Amino acid sequence: MNKIFINFHNQKFKWYELYFWTTKIIKLVTNDKYYHVSCTIDGEYYEATFFSGVVKRSQPSTKMGLVYEIEVNDKTKTHLKKHLNKLIGSKYDYYAILFGFFGIKNHSTKSYFCSELMQAVLKYALDIKVNNMQTNLSPKDIRMILSGAKCKYYII
Repeated sequence: MNKIFINFHNQKFKWYELYFWTTKIIKLVTNDKYYHVSCTIDGEYYEATFFSGVVKRSQPSTKMGLVYEIEVNDKTKTHLKKHLNKLIGSKYDYYAILFGFFGIKNHSTKSYFCSELMQAVLKYALDIKVNNMQTNLSPKDIRMILSGAKCKYYII
């Protein structure tokens, strides 16, 4: 069995840093202490960030505070990695985030935000589909789904 990790980020920033304000807004709107979600497969971090879009990195963009662990077979891991690798280079979905703050679901097939990227992990690793929600998923929604699926987690 292989392990996939879903990472929830909660790094603290200084008031004069741009990320201080963007993370504060996300945490306020979602009523959560985590503002970003990414996943780790084979030591590589897949995430969608505001300035870079969908990327794969050897280190996470910001510090994490909570990590969920999901065990998957080789076929599932390979399929998920192939899917995520296809999305690398996609733009960030600014409109989905903007409209999401007002409770309006907006989806683009060419751009992604962090929680939207994690929908693939839910679909392939846990066979959970969330397409029929009225609003866009937030990091909190992903965390609540993983908690309901009784995934193992670690507080960092």
